[in-house]
Amino acid sequence: MSPPFCDYGKDAEIMQALELFYQRIHGDYADTLRRIPSEQILLKYVKLYAQEPTCARLQEALMSQRWEDAFREAHSLKGVAQTLGFTHLYEVCSVLADALRPGRPLLDMSLWDNVQRAHLEVLDALSLLTNPE
Repeated sequence: MSPPFCDYGKDAEIMQALELFYQRIHGDYADTLRRIPSEQILLKYVKLYAQEPTCARLQEALMSQRWEDAFREAHSLKGVAQTLGFTHLYEVCSVLADALRPGRPLLDMSLWDNVQRAHLEVLDALSLLTNPE
């Protein structure tokens, strides 16, 4: 008999929603669950990503041509994306961080465009996760 505090139906719904979210963002749901082995905890951190200020700070540093700050922010965003299994965002952040290492000016703004697109892809999928249709 299940303990009274468990809601297996709700857990299945969370799991399905997270799986769909990770498909939409080209992420790695299974690998992420190896690092964060609870769907409820993962969902909490995924939802918190919408409040993550790193991408905005990265944009500000890039537009102000503060290259060392931009490198730090790109590297931080890459770490967040890797931890949460946002594979595509991680990959484009990695390329951007490498281009800025160590404090070099960004010569190819398309690298930032790729990060912005991947970030918006996560936010769009997140809005569907938090506000299902």
